[in-house]
Order: sequence, then C-alpha cells, then structure tokens
Amino acid sequence: MNQTLRFRNFRQLIAPLFMLLLSFSFSQLTAQDGEVVNSNLCGQDAVIQTFIQGVQGPTANRINIPVIDGFSRGYAEVWLTTNECPSGLPNTIELTSNGGQTLTATGTDITDPGGSERERIYRATFTQPLTSVTVADLNGCNDVVSMTLSVQSFMENSASFLVQFDRELDGPTANRDDCLGFSLNVGSEFNDREFVISIPIHEKDNGTDRFVEFSVSSGGNTVSDRRADQTNGPEASLYTATIVVPANEDRIFIEICSPDQVGDSFGIGAVVVSSEQCSIPCPADFDPGSIDGGLVNCGSYT
Repeated sequence: MNQTLRFRNFRQLIAPLFMLLLSFSFSQLTAQDGEVVNSNLCGQDAVIQTFIQGVQGPTANRINIPVIDGFSRGYAEVWLTTNECPSGLPNTIELTSNGGQTLTATGTDITDPGGSERERIYRATFTQPLTSVTVADLNGCNDVVSMTLSVQSFMENSASFLVQFDRELDGPTANRDDCLGFSLNVGSEFNDREFVISIPIHEKDNGTDRFVEFSVSSGGNTVSDRRADQTNGPEASLYTATIVVPANEDRIFIEICSPDQVGDSFGIGAVVVSSEQCSIPCPADFDPGSIDGGLVNCGSYT
C-alpha cells in the first residue's frame, strides 16, 4: 500500500471521531454566550449569507433578499420590545415567506444586563426557496424593530457556521466595557483559509456617537474595528470582518463589545462565519511524493 492510500484510509478512519468531538464542543455553548445551531465543515459544501433590516416605523415588517442559487434553508429572526407591545410580548408570532411557507416563530427572552425594557427574539427556519419574509401576525404588537435572515446554500469547497445569541449588551452608563466573547471550532486544514465573520446588530441607537467594537483572531492573526454607522435601516447594522485562519489552526475567537461611555444597549443577531474556499484543490497531475511535504505544498490533498 502506498503512502497516499494509507493517508486516505487514515482520514476516513478518524473523520467520524473528529465530527463527534466537534459536536461535543458545540453542545457546551449556551444561547447566552453563543449557540452553534448550524455547522458545515470543509467538505460539506454549504455557505451561509446573512442579512438584516431595520423595519421600525412606517415601512412594512418585511426583509427582502436577492435570489440565492442552491437554497437549502433560511433562518429568520425578529426582534421585538415591550415598547411596541401594549399587552406584553407575545409567546409567538407568525411569519410568511414568498416561497409559500407560513411558520409560527417562538419567542425567547433576551438577557439584558441594563434591564431598561424587555425584549424577545423570535426564530423560525424556512426550507423552501424565498426572497422575502414578512411578519404576518404580531399578536397584539404594533411594530417590529428589526429582522435578520441567514440563508444556507450549496457552494462547492465552502464551510460555514451559524451562531445564535439570546443576549443584549449594556449601554454607556455601565461604567465598564460590556463584552461577549466566544471560541468557534472551524476544523483544521493543511492550508490557510479566509473566513468572513458577519455580525448583525439589533436595536442600536441611530446616533453616530454610539459604538460597537468587535475583534476576531486566529493563530496570531487579529482583525478589530469600531463602528457607529447604521448600515441597514433604523436601529439595524451588519458589520463584517475578514480573518485568515492559518494552516492547521482550528479556532476562531470572536469578541463583541459595547464600550464604556460611548457604547449602547444593543442585541446581537445570528453571527455567521463563512469561507468560500476552505481548502486548496490539488492539480490533476499532482504527485505528492513525500506525504508531509506534499500536503504542505498542495493544501488538503486527498
């Protein structure tokens, strides 16, 4: 048996154990600190794109997205506050898509350190292709603050992860930075990979003097930013960061903060971590020679 065949058999042998270990690590996270509800390792060929829209005011309670080829599922989130619900926050609301599905979205209470008002986030998962989701029944509430839609679709040689939160960060009177940080296992490859981290923000003040800070790191690489702009309508923004995950590194660390004095009380939507090229394919005529050297030179040769 040659070295290449032995390596293939070894990867096939350890793959189930590797997936079991990853699922165990994911299960230890909580929704307050970040719950991984969808994980697609390299080779599972699934990419996730996320969208957010501020809809408070005279606009329709609807989020629109472009046509996405290879649609698999769409994760919808709706953010509601007691200010818009005279009779109290409902347990459920009704969502409908232009793909012909109507779903009941169950509300989850948001952990709010400031405690200024109650909020709930409502979630439902659509399985039919769509380009819009509308709140069809608010069950006694007047208006929605913002909506997100995270869409998984087929893309060869991609990897993606969806992390949901039930948490709001504290505002500028906390006399401290209020931060949420988590570690995500994205799997290990034999080549560097570029991941895009998409962070949707609910219910942030529209003022340009109220900031969101975030940082992403992996294997000695760090990207950080401070943003105040509203990118997606009233009280809604989508911020992104791009990080290179070094070869053989399997962790991405993400921290999101409301900075002392200049921050705001805001909710964190479903964070998406996605790579559109998670491994480097070998040329058809590639001869690995030495297994170690071949993998370093060619990426994840199989």
